[in-house]
Amino acid sequence: MLTEFLFLVAGCALRFYGGDWLVNGIAGLANRP
Repeated sequence: MLTEFLFLVAGCALRFYGGDWLVNGIAGLANRP
């Protein structure tokens, strides 16, 4: 499923970047109309 793929990518990105920008990006997507 697409969401599962995104969470997998997110998990990998968190390991490399710490996740602040990623959390903000996901929050922005979730707040879309």
